[in-house]
Amino acid sequence: MKALDPVLQRRIEAIAWLAAARAAYGLLGFSWGTFAVWVFLPDLSILFYFVNPRVGGAAYNLAHFFLWPLLIGAFGVLAEAPGAQQAAVIWGAHIAFDRALGWG
Repeated sequence: MKALDPVLQRRIEAIAWLAAARAAYGLLGFSWGTFAVWVFLPDLSILFYFVNPRVGGAAYNLAHFFLWPLLIGAFGVLAEAPGAQQAAVIWGAHIAFDRALGWG
């Protein structure tokens, strides 16, 4: 494997995002049980494939777009809303996990 391989770079980047999300979640003191219950919620977007592949692909890609958890997290920090912070970290961790595995 080459160190400059874009696929390898993306996976390493995703692992770093996942580690950062895990650290942030722990530092913020949120419940790991809640994390376990909600971490795979974005994968429910795959159900839109029952409509048709185009709608399913669009829904899955929208649910795995880092911008959404970043915006929710920014709102959570600015509005001092711990629920939004928690949702953002869980969602970001999910996206990073999928990308670390080479999915999405």
